[in-house]
Amino acid sequence: MNRRSLEGTEQLVEKDPGQQDEVTNVTLCRLITLEEGTKARNFFGMLFHNFIVGAVGTIQDTLLTILLTNKHNIPQKDVGKTLASMGVFELPIQFLLSPFIGLLFDRFGRKKLIIIGSGSIAAILYFMPYIPSVFPGLVLARCGISVMACLSLQAPLIADYVHDRSKGLAAGILTFSLMFGAVLGAVILSVFVKDFSFEFIYSLYATILVFGVGVNFITIRGGNYHLKYRKPKVQGDAQPKEQSNLLKDMMIGFSTARNPWILIAFALTFLIGIYLPMGSKIFAVWVQSFYGQDDAAKEAARSRVASLGIYTQSSNLVMTFVGSLLIDRISKFAFLFLGYGMQLAGILVQLLTQNPESALMPVCLALQSSGNAALSLIHTFLMSKYAPAEHRGKVFGTQTSIMAFGAIVSGVVGGFLFDVQKDIPYLIFGVVAAIISVISFGYFATQSKWNKEEQLPPT
Repeated sequence: MNRRSLEGTEQLVEKDPGQQDEVTNVTLCRLITLEEGTKARNFFGMLFHNFIVGAVGTIQDTLLTILLTNKHNIPQKDVGKTLASMGVFELPIQFLLSPFIGLLFDRFGRKKLIIIGSGSIAAILYFMPYIPSVFPGLVLARCGISVMACLSLQAPLIADYVHDRSKGLAAGILTFSLMFGAVLGAVILSVFVKDFSFEFIYSLYATILVFGVGVNFITIRGGNYHLKYRKPKVQGDAQPKEQSNLLKDMMIGFSTARNPWILIAFALTFLIGIYLPMGSKIFAVWVQSFYGQDDAAKEAARSRVASLGIYTQSSNLVMTFVGSLLIDRISKFAFLFLGYGMQLAGILVQLLTQNPESALMPVCLALQSSGNAALSLIHTFLMSKYAPAEHRGKVFGTQTSIMAFGAIVSGVVGGFLFDVQKDIPYLIFGVVAAIISVISFGYFATQSKWNKEEQLPPT
């Protein structure tokens, strides 16, 4: 069928929505079915965007910790408090603005906001190593990154691009692209951190992000296609015109938790948010606490943090690859059990090992990161599949806000508690993860009337 006849067929299909998927939906390699109007380049552009985010974003907290101890000469005993104090400013901003930014995605589209967010982060990263002071210089820079990260990260692209029948595998591929980028970011850090300046390293990450912005401009789907998800207004003089209410619109994201799968996705979001500082900033300080304060000790600690980061991201990558193949074949509960169990086992091994040079440390990180990857995978799948189409931006904004809240609790409280006793943050995380896992399984065990594939009304 030639292009002209295909276009004519599409026009006819619009009159008969029941046959629309047969003509307008693109299928990639007979595996991924895309939504109407989404092209292959849009899907691969989304994957590349996640890859760049993984390469640049996942390593920034670790790099910040090294920057504080080596360039700003923060004493080892004060690093935890410094990170916690910075988190007091940057994380609440992300927590408060995420629902509003989600509303912007629903009103103004995805592409422009993604490009603005990623481009702004690149500019901030370029200037970060030249900032002379931690307060207020680095704090303001990190606050700017937190705000722009909301624009760059929380666009509901997978929910927009992929048909429901393929969202399990697509969620795995999307998470895999993020983890693969994280491996690249960790390798870059481990290779360049010894022999190159912080100015060069930050400039390199900024350049990678700028390249990603250029690809986004070409591949991310533009226009106002998201408006088609809005429910049609009922015409009639008897119905009063509904007034737009910003607070009400922002609260829609939270109200979707009436769907039990969205609720469990929000719980996973909170736990993942808690683990973010634990697996990066606080872990880097934990490793450095076993070394001295002289230049040779700082160099050894910096090298060990970078090398352990490769173990972490590689485990993430492997688990995501395996999980993407299994997520549509095994129960969601199996994924939840696997993720919770591996994370808790990894925390236990770390508390028992008490030595970053131990041969068990790679095993510990493999368990923790693999568990986090499994939870991230099922979280992405649930969010993309069950978020109501007309409110996707709001729902994804809400989950970013919840993740920021978890990071606030972990980064701020954990940072202060670390200076009291370095194992307390990990012990508390293990307790919280155990509580959330028990509540998750108990909640669904008592709600057997809900079919696992049923999408309840969002409001």
